[in-house]
Amino acid sequence: MARPPPNGDRDRGLPGPGLLAGTCPDPARPQQFHMDFGVADLDQAQERVLAMGATVLDDGSEERSWRIYADPAGHPFCLVRH
Repeated sequence: MARPPPNGDRDRGLPGPGLLAGTCPDPARPQQFHMDFGVADLDQAQERVLAMGATVLDDGSEERSWRIYADPAGHPFCLVRH
């Protein structure tokens, strides 16, 4: 018979007593999560994300190894050359 973890749901990553699950997007906290995606070719990756509905927020300079975008819902993410 399986026993529950000693700390209950907290060990499963679920909210414990007094904690509320967040909602996304939350206007009070607009950037709750940010993702960086490693890519070999920034120009090629940019073409792909733009074709999927992303918009450029900051395309940086040629020397910089990352560019900032927003997904169609407005959440920011970066493409990072590795």
